[in-house]
Amino acid sequence: MLDFGFCLLGFGFSLLGFGFGLLGFGFGLLGFGFGLLGFGFSLLDFGFGLLGLCSNTKE
Repeated sequence: MLDFGFCLLGFGFSLLGFGFGLLGFGFGLLGFGFGLLGFGFSLLDFGFGLLGLCSNTKE
């Protein structure tokens, strides 16, 4: 009976670990999304910089 209890305990901890893994994965995806957002903004910034450069050379 004690073995069964330890087995259940181990199973519970593995489920807990799995839950935390999923949580970490979710936060990782969130971080990835924010990274992509930042990358998009930097590309936008770069584009506007190039645009400003081109309009300055035309004058």
